[in-house]
Amino acid sequence: TSEQTRVLVRMNASDWLHKPLDGKELLNAVTFHDSGNQGTKSRIITFIGASGGAGATTLALSAAEFLASKSTERAASTCLVDLDFQSANCGAYLNLFNQFDLAGIIGQPERLDVELMDVIKLSRPSGLT
Repeated sequence: TSEQTRVLVRMNASDWLHKPLDGKELLNAVTFHDSGNQGTKSRIITFIGASGGAGATTLALSAAEFLASKSTERAASTCLVDLDFQSANCGAYLNLFNQFDLAGIIGQPERLDVELMDVIKLSRPSGLT
């Protein structure tokens, strides 16, 4: 809808894909946005599900693993953050379970900083955090 498009524009989204999704289309989009100039220090790719079961978690996991697999250096700098505080399935799908209670920061999002992220992050053998 036009309202959804406006939300994406306000978020400075550089691209969006429609379902049903073609695997090549997703790969091309992620690769295109990952091939930016060398001056860029960091890049954020966001997947937002339009509704439960829309596949945002699966897409986020696949993109993170793909980006991390490109090189050892890239894996060490690829971070997947699951901000779905209700289900937060990314960790479970990766067989990573965090003992940190996120409920403590939900009411105080300003507490989320680099030091706290270092405390709560988990890593896979591939280097993806």
